[in-house]
This record gives sequence, structure tokens and C-alpha cells, in this order.
Amino acid sequence: MAAMPIKMRMYKGDVFTQAEAIFKKHVAALTEAGLTAKDSFFSRNILYPDPKNGGILDFSAFNKAA
Repeated sequence: MAAMPIKMRMYKGDVFTQAEAIFKKHVAALTEAGLTAKDSFFSRNILYPDPKNGGILDFSAFNKAA
């Protein structure tokens, strides 16, 4: 994955950007269902390594977005 081209469809930015987008979508879906983020008990998210950051998954950036 470290050599993943930035043009690939799955590349959606650095880990913070990916996580922030995922959480916004989750909150929107919960709101539409009349719920809040506090009602959520499980969330499975797939993040991709950032080729601009040496192909690593930056979990601290994920935690900042959470």
C-alpha cells in the first residue's frame, strides 16, 4: 500500500481527512434516523494508508478526528 498511487479511487486523503469524512457521514445517517452519536455502539471504519506520509496509518490523526 505504501506505493499506492494517489490517483487511485480509494485514496481519500490523509487519515485525519478520511476519519473526519467517515464520522460526518455516520452522524448524518444517525440524525436522519432520529438518533445521535451517543446512540451508536459500534462503528467499523476502513482507512487507507497515506502515500504522502510514507504509506503509514496515522492512528493519532484518527483519534484527533474522533
